[in-house]
Amino acid sequence: MLKFCFIVVCQLSMILADNPGIRVHFTQNGLNYGMNLGMKYLLSAMSSQPLQDTKGSITIESEPLDYEIKDIRLEQFQYAQSTAVFVPGKGIQMSIKGGNATVYNNWNLNSWLIKDSGSSIVHVKGISISLVVGARRAQTGSLSIYPVSCLSDIKDVNINMLDGVSYFYDTFKEELETLIRSSFKEQLCSALETQVQKLDVSLSQMQSNVSLANVLGVDISLVSNPQFTEKIAQIDLKGMFYSLVNMTRTSFQPAPLTMGGQTKSMVYIGISQASINSASLSYFLSGGFTFHLIKYMSSIKITTSDLSAILPEISKQYKKPAPVQVLISASSAPAFTLKPNNLTVEFAGLITVYASQPTLKRESLLSAHIVSSISANVSITDTNSMHGLNLTGSIHLNRCFLSF
Repeated sequence: MLKFCFIVVCQLSMILADNPGIRVHFTQNGLNYGMNLGMKYLLSAMSSQPLQDTKGSITIESEPLDYEIKDIRLEQFQYAQSTAVFVPGKGIQMSIKGGNATVYNNWNLNSWLIKDSGSSIVHVKGISISLVVGARRAQTGSLSIYPVSCLSDIKDVNINMLDGVSYFYDTFKEELETLIRSSFKEQLCSALETQVQKLDVSLSQMQSNVSLANVLGVDISLVSNPQFTEKIAQIDLKGMFYSLVNMTRTSFQPAPLTMGGQTKSMVYIGISQASINSASLSYFLSGGFTFHLIKYMSSIKITTSDLSAILPEISKQYKKPAPVQVLISASSAPAFTLKPNNLTVEFAGLITVYASQPTLKRESLLSAHIVSSISANVSITDTNSMHGLNLTGSIHLNRCFLSF
């Protein structure tokens, strides 16, 4: 199971414009998980279209024989072993060994002695491929991938002619198989590199902005080229939020972001204080942070009679108990402060208590301005007994001021 560990990090030093708001670490565990998906995708895409035609000439008893192999379709590709490693400073190396494939094709032969055509099945055995894929930031800010290098090898090729004068081919079958083996060996890497380039085109067409619940947008464009070490791949994203309601963009700029060297989980995500505050401000500008308290606490029912102890005049005004609602609305965007294992939220707003009338009209009973500060100490660890994360913590009310 893919596990996400969200690591909250704080601003540490002077503000730089190109610092990431969100940082992602992919570990070896994540790479192993993605290896099978990535290689299967490339091989499946490669099998969906014919390989390049192969033409050549061989000599049979001092006479030239021209051959053409076309409509080459690679199918039933299987492999016994796959590995993936980070290549420091370059990208990711994906390798397979013990591969076997069945290749269907059509062929033409032409010489002074015979002209023939037909189809055949080629059984390719002992395939090994080592493909290195690099990653970089495109000019648009999107992720771009490209083939760095590729090596392939084929141990054995066996041709089974389906039609034609099959006994004639026994005289040059071994030589033809050697030529096909050499041609397929080159084409494997060429076909894989072509698929990597096509995937890069698809990545470049992806939007660098993602919407959340049609209220917030977040800029996930890269701020720099991905970095690769022996243990992780690091991707730095801009990670700044904006309002989709009025398209207002915030001007927060994150400070340098530091993450630990955790490697147990597949993916680690670090979120900067600037990124969280840009989300808070954008949500506030979109009309957020206004909610009915009782709506989120459906088990609690408050009526005007419950408030008569603190507001005696209410019992005179409401002879029969009427439902009471509490509306809390922020007067400014909540401010978040991040420290190691600690999150503090500063909130300022207005609390309005009102009674619901049978006529569906609301009558205000009480209004108060509130300024509060809440801190949460949070600890996130991997669980040993099952896949997932163990979240523990405590919440502290630092201060709360009410003015009527």
